[in-house]
Amino acid sequence: MKGEVEMKKSLIGIAILLFAILLQQCSAGMEIFTLTIGLVGLTTTIFYGVKSDQRKS
Repeated sequence: MKGEVEMKKSLIGIAILLFAILLQQCSAGMEIFTLTIGLVGLTTTIFYGVKSDQRKS
C-alpha cells in the first residue's frame, strides 16, 4: 500500500512539472487552448489522486 501512495505522489509531481514546462513553452496564438488542456490534465490528475487516496482510507 505504501508503494501505491508513493506512486500517486510521483505521478502528481510529474503532472505539475509537465504543467510548468507547458507554461514555459506556450506558442504564440495558442496559449489559451494549450493552457486549457494543461489545466484540465493537471486538475484531473490531482482530483483522481486525492479521490483514490480517500477511497483507500
